[in-house]
Amino acid sequence: PCFAVSIGLLIQGVPKVGVIYDPFHDELFRAAAGLGATRNRRPIHVSQTAELGKSLLVSGFAYDRRETLDNNYAEFCHLTHLTQGVRRDGAAALDLAYVACGRVDGYWERGIAPWDVVAGIILVEEAGGKVTAYDGSPIKIESGRILATNGCLHDSLSQELIKVPRLSSWT
Repeated sequence: PCFAVSIGLLIQGVPKVGVIYDPFHDELFRAAAGLGATRNRRPIHVSQTAELGKSLLVSGFAYDRRETLDNNYAEFCHLTHLTQGVRRDGAAALDLAYVACGRVDGYWERGIAPWDVVAGIILVEEAGGKVTAYDGSPIKIESGRILATNGCLHDSLSQELIKVPRLSSWT
């Protein structure tokens, strides 16, 4: 099972505190602006993988993926060929926690709700990673699109994502 309890605090639209608990593995991830990130009270840091070809990524699919053209199937297929692999666990909060602690090198998703990512955003940032929109611009949490990485491969992953054509015939 892949699920978590995720609580995030936004102040004027900016994530300031995040807590993610994985009851299955008894892991508690915490972060606060300027105070770093921890897993079970021990400091965590993002990975240092700098080459896309050596990276492990994670993503998810929107709940309405069958009804919308705004899905990430094409991105998933494209990035699978450029990386060591792409995983889909089904819990965005845990995906972000895994970027923060270095288990995976990057995460992207479309059609995601703010409550699924707020806690993870501050966790990744406090662990030394980077979180933006697909094109590298500041993230708009309500947009439903997110790119989070260890920072080392952020630009190359962003470039690959924005050049992927959508598979418009997949509805």
